[in-house]
Amino acid sequence: MPTVRCRSCSEWHHQPCVIALDVEPLTYVCARCQVSVNGVSWNSSEINQPLFFPFLKKPDAEQAGPHLEALELTPPLQLHPGQAQSLHDLATVLLKRFQQKGDFKDLEESIWYNRTVLELLPAHHPTQPFSLDSLGVTLNLRFERTGDFEDLDESIRCHREALVQFPAHGPNWPVSLANLAHSLSTRFCNTGKFEDLDESIRCYQEALELSPAHSHRSRWFDVLASALSRRFDAKGDIEDLDESIRCHREALELKPT
Repeated sequence: MPTVRCRSCSEWHHQPCVIALDVEPLTYVCARCQVSVNGVSWNSSEINQPLFFPFLKKPDAEQAGPHLEALELTPPLQLHPGQAQSLHDLATVLLKRFQQKGDFKDLEESIWYNRTVLELLPAHHPTQPFSLDSLGVTLNLRFERTGDFEDLDESIRCHREALVQFPAHGPNWPVSLANLAHSLSTRFCNTGKFEDLDESIRCYQEALELSPAHSHRSRWFDVLASALSRRFDAKGDIEDLDESIRCHREALELKPT
């Protein structure tokens, strides 16, 4: 039987017995717990109150797949927070399909769903930082396709806000830091602003410090090494070159043989 873990107490529950949907929610909180996000407490009764989203447009059934069936988006719409999670999940799977097939429509829809969650959820709801981070990723990808710097700037703002809303140095910080680092690095490569490169390097370094066993460590070491090498090429600081070599070695050690 599928299970889902409470993000507050880390207890596992049978998924069919709780409010979780088909995809494991990142924000599920069991009935006995409270969660505090950015200084705001959400007890179980508040988390389990329905949310009213009266003006969502029903997406195409073939595009949405099983997530649309979970949402049942027919106005007037009454969404449980678990359904808000399903909106976030739908944005995520559309992004995955874009990455697999390259259909720009999937990327545009993913951005739309992330924006919808952020516009309609109450302030400081636990889903917000996840959707902010996801929106930042999709906007960065759209910039890479279109070259629209407004998307890239907004991507960076989204990642910064996600870091503000996630509990400081919590389990979601490393990935969010790495996402911010990637967007900053993208902006440096397109504008040549070294403050973006410097901040990108600091973000990757902090992400690695906070995640000694994360599955993405090898990739983060690789991109950090490349960023340090670029800074060496521009400024000639031999310490950057030495650290770049060390990061490449660390990445190699972490890769399967």
